[in-house]
Amino acid sequence: MPYWLTVFGDFDAVTNTYVLTSQTSAVVTAILTLGSLFGALGGYPVGDILGRRWGTILFIVVRPSPPILRPEAPPRGPAPNLTLYAD
Repeated sequence: MPYWLTVFGDFDAVTNTYVLTSQTSAVVTAILTLGSLFGALGGYPVGDILGRRWGTILFIVVRPSPPILRPEAPPRGPAPNLTLYAD
């Protein structure tokens, strides 16, 4: 998680650490909520077409794939400074 914070977080000079802004935290929460929603909505058709057993097996195989694939992704480097300053 420290690398994730350096990429997506903002540097806090007071504590000398990277922290998440409330906006970034809200976006991450929204993405997780939408993923849960689409997973729940997609479970019925998949279970109806494949059957309950094979639908469950499919979701058991697919669900853990993002955490497995993410560490294998190449690093992006430091996040660009996207801070907007009001005049």
